[in-house]
Amino acid sequence: MPRDGSLSSWCIALTVSCFATAAEGQTSDAAAVRLEYSAPASCPDEETLQDLVVSRLGRLPFSERAANAVEVRIDAQNDGFHAVVSSPTRELASGDCDDLVSAIAMVLTLSLDQAGDGAVATTRDVSQSQAHWSLELSDGARAALQALEDESPQASPAGTAISTAPATPPRRLSIDLSVSTSIGSLPGVGLGGSLGMTVRRGRFWLQLSGAAEASAQPRGAEEVRGVLAGASLAGCGVIEPFFGCVSGRVGALILRADQVVQPSWLASFSASTGLRVGAGFCLGNAYLSAAFSLEVALTRPEFFVGDSLVFEPSPVAGALSLGVSWFAS
Repeated sequence: MPRDGSLSSWCIALTVSCFATAAEGQTSDAAAVRLEYSAPASCPDEETLQDLVVSRLGRLPFSERAANAVEVRIDAQNDGFHAVVSSPTRELASGDCDDLVSAIAMVLTLSLDQAGDGAVATTRDVSQSQAHWSLELSDGARAALQALEDESPQASPAGTAISTAPATPPRRLSIDLSVSTSIGSLPGVGLGGSLGMTVRRGRFWLQLSGAAEASAQPRGAEEVRGVLAGASLAGCGVIEPFFGCVSGRVGALILRADQVVQPSWLASFSASTGLRVGAGFCLGNAYLSAAFSLEVALTRPEFFVGDSLVFEPSPVAGALSLGVSWFAS
């Protein structure tokens, strides 16, 4: 009997211990969150972000079994990197992904630390934490956090979130140079180039450029030469690495037929509108791109030599271009 009693006591103790361990695990999972992280390959990985949070928070707040999740999504853009952090939604931007991840770690640390106390991170918390961890943050990370703090209402009562408004992406100016070949707008195949500038903010561009193309095409005993020069304005949207633009162009179409008694250049007003699609990537301080465009002629002047029609622009013209842009700011 004493042996049976000891065995029963041991079984009871083991059962209680198992329940206690399970309850502790459930409590730990309830206090933790599940991190869902996505970023370009050039950015720090999920483990790096977790290590930054743990080093500041002093504990591991993440668990794959946690019911609640916090999502961190980083996208590469032409002007740097843009991040969206959920629960609640906050947006940060930086030109350097390492700095951006460091700032994200700060935001997560504040949220998780305050959540453990039943509070929400405030703008004051950001300022105090920046001062506390100033030696650990680079200038870029501090700038990203400062932008987030500046988006918050200055007169917010205690307990309001840092910011749920999108951070305004920085504006960048680039100088653009391209070469192109076209068909339909000039006699034969046109070759030319353009020089312009682009203002970029987030996923949107505004481009202003001047371009010129030239061509020559034999027509029987004659050779018809043409020049198309003008200016264009385009608005573009970007989903990396692709972009699409709607453009308009005005200028002059100039032609000359050499095999006549008195050769002369004949000019006429030219206008068109069209679409351009392409792809590009950043290389240091430059942006390399390739694009295809289709333009619909709004004017179609006819050129005659005597009674013979020498040239009339096609209703639709196509072009291929290669370009390089240098960021000036």
